[in-house]
Amino acid sequence: MALGSHPQRMTERLASGAREFAERWLAARRGKDGEWVGLSYAAALQSARAIGQALLSRTLSAERPLATLSGNGHVRQCDRNRRATQSRSDRGHVAA
Repeated sequence: MALGSHPQRMTERLASGAREFAERWLAARRGKDGEWVGLSYAAALQSARAIGQALLSRTLSAERPLATLSGNGHVRQCDRNRRATQSRSDRGHVAA
């Protein structure tokens, strides 16, 4: 079976999600008080662009890589990884 239509970059899904349902949660976790804390598509895209620009300003490359260290905060880690991916995508890099 052939693979159906899909975006060339993962970040295209984030951008389309932010356009189509900006306030819908992309990811969520329980806060210390037991209430849900969510990250919306719009907030995730805005954050991705801001972090991406900061990373671009540091001229990272294969010779100057970025390492992400994190604990078990899956929502936060998802957000960090997405932002780093957005930065690479904006520069025309596609992860192998």
